[in-house]
Amino acid sequence: MSQMRFVPGLLLVGVAAGCGSSLQVVREAEPSPFAGVSSFDVESITVGDVRLPENPVLPETLDEPRMNRVFLSTLVTRGVRMAPGDFVIRAHVGKAAPRWIPGGAGGDRNLKMWVGIFDRDDHLQDGLESRCSAELYDCAAHVAGNVAGHLHKRIGG
Repeated sequence: MSQMRFVPGLLLVGVAAGCGSSLQVVREAEPSPFAGVSSFDVESITVGDVRLPENPVLPETLDEPRMNRVFLSTLVTRGVRMAPGDFVIRAHVGKAAPRWIPGGAGGDRNLKMWVGIFDRDDHLQDGLESRCSAELYDCAAHVAGNVAGHLHKRIGG
């Protein structure tokens, strides 16, 4: 799995247009392990079943590198710089939750994107979920914007 690295700089809180719903926290470590953290790694987005009856997105036509570029570029436009870190951000898009999101919803006809923030020992610290009602690339941008806002709050800036 390829990894991209970044450091949170000035993170601007806001909701990107497109997805229509905000990020829901499904797990949040307390106290925040991110206070004073200066860097994170970002893994490439994994993709599950993305076929929807009313708007089929076929894996053959899904441009995963583009989706990853959109996710990363949105983090960058939200004031994020690249650098090595102690935490890893993983994102997954599909109809069913990845195994690392405890109690994550799934199995319905809606696409969702899940984001997990893990420590270096691979322990989930925060788990986030967003329903994707827009075009998949817009959804990646929306979720990345909300992840930046979430991290901003959790870091304490």
